[in-house]
Amino acid sequence: MRVSRDTVRHLARLARVAVAEEDLSALTADLQGILGAAERLLAAELPEVPPRTAPVTLAADVARRVDPEPLLATAPSLRESLFALPPAVPQGDRDR
Repeated sequence: MRVSRDTVRHLARLARVAVAEEDLSALTADLQGILGAAERLLAAELPEVPPRTAPVTLAADVARRVDPEPLLATAPSLRESLFALPPAVPQGDRDR
């Protein structure tokens, strides 16, 4: 699929994203690359891989086999046996 500057301009308008005219060429190339990669993935023939009908639940399996104590020992701060991290987004005036 070929992507034109007009297509990128239209997508930006639909997404309500301001795109400068000088950035259209780079964005067009980026989108073309992303769509090309998706097309290659769709074209891949993987007969030995059965289709999935449900999500893979590896987390529960891993949680049963891993001892959490050595991992939690590396945490700078813990809260109820979980890593305590500062907020990624300021929460009002109290974080300023």
